Amino acid sequence: MRFWVNIKQMKLSILVLTHNRPKLFERCIRSVIENCPNDVEIIVNNDSNDIEEVEGNIKYYYKKFQLTDIYKFLVQNAHGDYVYFLEDDDYLSPNFYDKVKEYLETDSSDLIIGKYYSCDKSEKIGNDILRIQHLKKDFNIEDEMFQLGQVIFKRSIFKDFNWFEDNDIHNDYKMTKYFLQKYKYTKLNKIFYIQTDDGKDNISFSEYQMKN
Repeated sequence: MRFWVNIKQMKLSILVLTHNRPKLFERCIRSVIENCPNDVEIIVNNDSNDIEEVEGNIKYYYKKFQLTDIYKFLVQNAHGDYVYFLEDDDYLSPNFYDKVKEYLETDSSDLIIGKYYSCDKSEKIGNDILRIQHLKKDFNIEDEMFQLGQVIFKRSIFKDFNWFEDNDIHNDYKMTKYFLQKYKYTKLNKIFYIQTDDGKDNISFSEYQMKN
């Protein structure tokens, strides 16, 4: 069971977006529970109302917004010093929090940028990894391989941010690009999460082992 600490002590809020992929969501949320300590805030928005709520101290919402408005809503309801967006077809890499803890605690960067694995349909790790996303020496936010899950944002930088009014799927890129131009960021040679290439809800949780 997870127990909240004083919200003033929260370093990180993980914001999970899920739509019409309940099997993938279960794997996603369990990866958060198993790879983060109790004082990490977990907030979920499921706009298709089709998930089974995993037990734990998790805040669930069922708001039907456009994508950009979901991002905005989740940030507005977060309490952590930093926020991290995790989509339902992705899941945290082992020891995720241990990889970023020192950077969250020093509070010296406004954005923390990492990497991710991109996996095949069978979700196998190891020899079946298709590719590893490497940060380029000259980081290009518009690279087609860039993913929002590579970035942990300091929540305070959203205070005066003018959220996009349209529902362009690339608004997450544009948002990150805007912040990189204005704020301090740190690049880490660390894997934050594993991405599902096809995005289909074609797995069962029994096929997935957190030890991978």
